[in-house]
Amino acid sequence: MRGLAVFSGAMLFFSVNALPQDSAQDFSSFGPPQSFLREASALIPRIEKDQRSSAAANIAGQQARIGDLEGALVTVQRAGSPSAQVSATGSIAYTLASQGDLPLALEVIQNSSKGEDPAKANDYISVAGWLVEHHDFEHALELARLIQQAKPYFGQTNYLVGTLLRIQAEQFKAGDRAGAQETIDEALAAVEWEKDHPVEPWFAESMPAGLYASIASQLAHEGNRPAATAVVDLIYALLAAASTEQAKQDLLLYLGEAQVGIGELDAATATAQQLPPGNHRDAIVEQVGFERAKAGDLSGALEDATALSYEPWGNISLRTVAARFSALGNHAQALATLDLIPEPAERAEGLVELASQEAGKHEPGAPLAVELAYEAAMNAGADTKPYVFEMIAVTRGELSDFGEAEDMIAKMNDSSKVWPLWNLTEMLIRGGHEAEAISLAEGQSAPWPKAYALLGVGTALINKQREAAHYYLNSSP
Repeated sequence: MRGLAVFSGAMLFFSVNALPQDSAQDFSSFGPPQSFLREASALIPRIEKDQRSSAAANIAGQQARIGDLEGALVTVQRAGSPSAQVSATGSIAYTLASQGDLPLALEVIQNSSKGEDPAKANDYISVAGWLVEHHDFEHALELARLIQQAKPYFGQTNYLVGTLLRIQAEQFKAGDRAGAQETIDEALAAVEWEKDHPVEPWFAESMPAGLYASIASQLAHEGNRPAATAVVDLIYALLAAASTEQAKQDLLLYLGEAQVGIGELDAATATAQQLPPGNHRDAIVEQVGFERAKAGDLSGALEDATALSYEPWGNISLRTVAARFSALGNHAQALATLDLIPEPAERAEGLVELASQEAGKHEPGAPLAVELAYEAAMNAGADTKPYVFEMIAVTRGELSDFGEAEDMIAKMNDSSKVWPLWNLTEMLIRGGHEAEAISLAEGQSAPWPKAYALLGVGTALINKQREAAHYYLNSSP
């Protein structure tokens, strides 16, 4: 199932002849994936301005998969301003890197993000992600350092440390203990630099603490408890020097998060009690409950959830516990946990999340959960968030109830149709209903949903080509 954010997965190159960039409207509806993607691309200028960037990124990424670099670059231009083009160029750069052309990938980034250093950071992170997945740690580290070399901007160190931690995690998994230690040391040095050179003074105390919490959690996850504890001690030092009461509360929040990250749940609970009732305290308690649920202490997690003073977070915690019950095969208890959510609209969110989770795992309880979600959503009326109905439609598609899914989508407004159509057209083709998927896509009149429906068709056809090529290669004598 497609997420609601920009998606980019493993890429594979197919040789497809480039087509003239202005001929998208002339393509046959039953043409190759390239034609559907170019038709989707041609719709971008007619999409709402603030949605063009993500649409261009998703479409360009798929065009790059099949080697239609010309079409992908045209798609980037259609996103609009240089800042709007960033995500799309990141998708192209990711693909070029995956094809082994790292210099060209970097050139695309440098030429596209004209002086926009935070934008370039996102693109560097995208390419570094592929390098890390393929254990090219040397080049991934070089990209991380390019983030640091830019002119200082707010959030720069967060980008850098997040990327370094991702690299370090894979180094550790690969058995490169020396490299992993060097990368952790580099991350810690970056935090020290942030402490001495804060871009935004308001966050001069809290931002380093949040980064320390992330580093400590990573070290604890890897079993290096002494090092993790030493990093948490750095947060204690910041707390002792807190300049204001607000800074103290912010630092207590990060201390609690760090304690959760290294498995000291009782200490985290004690830290939460030092905070006044409110979001900071609830944030720690919520994380404690999540960890207890993961560890199988569902009664403790339920107790934490019901103790939260901020009801929306309490509901989220109950949904987390319900998901864990379901993962353990206790569908009835999962539903009973969601029944503790009093408002139908909030309960519908939990039920559709449960249904989606169970549908993805082909659990027998999924059809009941999705129907209960629909019933709760209808009972809540206007209080139901639109994405709940979107998820219900997509989950019905996952369950091969395509007719009901299409009926639901037909009743939605244009903005609500986008994500479901993207998913459903892919599902239809995956289920052998290619003509129905194409008809559904071509039948859309509004540019935004039609572009994503065509994207779903193009993506599914690419996947079919890849599967067919894989089958042919494996079956050849």
